[in-house]
Amino acid sequence: MERPRVVSEQASTCPRCQGPLIRRNPLYLVMVGVLMCASLSIAFWVPLFWVPGLILFFAGVYLLAWATLAKGMWCRQCKRF
Repeated sequence: MERPRVVSEQASTCPRCQGPLIRRNPLYLVMVGVLMCASLSIAFWVPLFWVPGLILFFAGVYLLAWATLAKGMWCRQCKRF
C-alpha cells in the first residue's frame, strides 16, 4: 500500500498549527468513499447491517469531503483537512 507523502509544495504547512501536511490521491479517496457509501444498500436486504452500513456511509461521506474540499491534504498534528 502506498504511504502518504508529505507535500513538498508551498502549502507544505498547516495554516492553523504549522504542522506538516500529507497528501493522498483524491481519485483513490473518491473511489473508496463511493464504495463505502454504497455499502449502505446491503442494509435493505439484511436488516442486521443497518448500524455498520450507517457507520461506513458516514465514513465514506468524510472521505468524499476530504477528496473534494481539501484536495486530499491532511494535517498530521491537528488532524484537520
